[in-house]
Amino acid sequence: MSFADKKLEYAIFALVAVLIGGLGYLFKTPVQAVLANQDVVYEMPRPKSFLATLFGLGLEDREISRNYVNPFDKKKKDAAKKAEEAKKAAAVAAKTAQKTASTKKADDTKKPKVEARVVGNDQQNGLSGSDIANGANGAFGGGPTASAVGAGATSNQDQKDITADQWRSLISSQPTKENVGKLLAAYMNGDVDAGTFYEIVTDLLKNNKSETQALGLYAVASVYSSQSFTVVAANYDQLTSENQSTAHTYLLGYASSTRSSILLSAMKSSTAEVVDLALQVVIAGYQTAKTSSSSTTTDGRSRGNTVTASNVTSDYTKYVTQLQALAKSSDAAIASLASSALSQIQTIVASN
Repeated sequence: MSFADKKLEYAIFALVAVLIGGLGYLFKTPVQAVLANQDVVYEMPRPKSFLATLFGLGLEDREISRNYVNPFDKKKKDAAKKAEEAKKAAAVAAKTAQKTASTKKADDTKKPKVEARVVGNDQQNGLSGSDIANGANGAFGGGPTASAVGAGATSNQDQKDITADQWRSLISSQPTKENVGKLLAAYMNGDVDAGTFYEIVTDLLKNNKSETQALGLYAVASVYSSQSFTVVAANYDQLTSENQSTAHTYLLGYASSTRSSILLSAMKSSTAEVVDLALQVVIAGYQTAKTSSSSTTTDGRSRGNTVTASNVTSDYTKYVTQLQALAKSSDAAIASLASSALSQIQTIVASN
């Protein structure tokens, strides 16, 4: 069949194609208007074809709306938000802390104050040389009584209930003048044994802090005994220079007629440091006694009252035997000190 025979069919097909193209053109404008109002337009990829071009479905001559989104903008905004929240939290915490501190200060102001007063040292953490020289004469030599030392401390019954381990724990965790005063009062009342007392004192003297060492000296300042002399002398080299000065003043307090037996006991010690300091005290005491005896004066000649020194040179003759033994010591320093003391004291023996 030729083209002429099928011209009617071809004409119908052409008419249908024109109608379809016209319909597509008519609907293209409203569809594009709707798409233009969208923020983001997503187009499905489509192949280029004759029909797409014919019906106006291609992308040619179209305006494409593009909206670029930076993926890092959200992270920056989140970071800034977190920083702002952290800043607000810190401000709230600071305000709360300030309020708490103010409340605590107000509470502390309202609380009644209890002051523990220990005789012999009100202003200092430990005793100075003048404190020792002016009245800390010891529990065994006319010093302050236990009740005076422990004024303001816990009651005697409370002190009796504290065990040795509790005393050690208390002084170790809270080494204060008040607590050491309580310990001293308990020891002088017999509520704490000597072993516990001197163990705690030794721990204080061995401490690296100067103020803690001073508390150890404070504890023994009112207790003149062989154990006190030994514990201070044995730890003398570990003390700071300031505390050594205080300890030296305390040890010189043994250069007295009433404490000669303590010095003799220290001179027989097996610890070289103790013997060394005992000899130094003997020599210093002898020189002081010699100076005092040469300057003895008469107080009120009309009454004939004579002022005599409590530390006199004649008392030092009791050290001669021990000094002779120490002069033969294998320790050169001890032998030298003993010989020096012996040569001075023997002049009194010869004169007598």
